[in-house]
Amino acid sequence: MTEIKILLVEEDRALLALTFDCLTQNFPHVRIVTARTYSEAEILCNQFQFHLFITDLIVPDGNMLDFLTDLKTVQPGCHIVITTGVDITQFRDQLNAIGITFYVSKPVLLQTLADLIRHVVGVDENTATDSFQGVLNQLDLRDIIQLKGMGRAHCALIVENRGLTGHVYLREGLVVHAETANSSGIQALQHILEWQTGSVNETAAIAPCESIMLGWQTALLEATRVMDEEHEQGVI
Repeated sequence: MTEIKILLVEEDRALLALTFDCLTQNFPHVRIVTARTYSEAEILCNQFQFHLFITDLIVPDGNMLDFLTDLKTVQPGCHIVITTGVDITQFRDQLNAIGITFYVSKPVLLQTLADLIRHVVGVDENTATDSFQGVLNQLDLRDIIQLKGMGRAHCALIVENRGLTGHVYLREGLVVHAETANSSGIQALQHILEWQTGSVNETAAIAPCESIMLGWQTALLEATRVMDEEHEQGVI
C-alpha cells in the first residue's frame, strides 16, 4: 500500500507543534511532514509526492498562490486545504481556478481539521475510506454537514435515532433535500438536527426531490431559526 503523506506548512512554531501532535494522534499510519516557510515547502515537494498539502496563504518568504498553482501542475493528485486568518473571499476566484475548495478559518479547531482531512483524503485512524460513519453523541451533525458542504460532496447522510430514520442529501455545497417519516424539507432537517444520539452513515444516494436547495450554511441557519420558533411557541 502506498504511504499517505501530508505536508503541513505553518509559520507559527507553537501552532505547528500542536497541529502536528493532533494529526499524528488521529492518523498514526500517515506520514506528517512539516515546514515553516515557502522555501522549505518547495524543497519537500521536490522530494516527495504528497496526498494532502495544508498551508496558510500568508507565508514569510514567498507567494503561496503561485506556489499552489505550480504544485497542482506538478502534483495534480495532491489535495490542498487552506488554513488562514485572512478574508478568503478576495482570493476565492484564484483558488477556485486552481481547484482548491477546502478552507478552514483560524483559529483552527484541530479536531475539525482532522475530520476534514478524513473527508478530503479518505483516511481514518487505521485504514482508507471514502464514506463517513459516526456516533452522534461523539459528533455534531452540523459539523458533518459543514464538512460535506465545504467539500462540495454529492452524498446522502442517513441518520438513525431510536427507531427513527432521517436522510439529508447534499450536492455541490447545497443541502438539496431532507426527509423523515413524517416531514420533509427544512422542517425535516430541523427535526434531524435535534437528535442527540444515534448514528450517521454516508451513502452515494441521489435526492428523490429538491425540497431545500440552499447553501449548507443557509440551510443550517434556517433550520435553527425554525427550531427556535417552535421552542418559543411550545411546539417542541
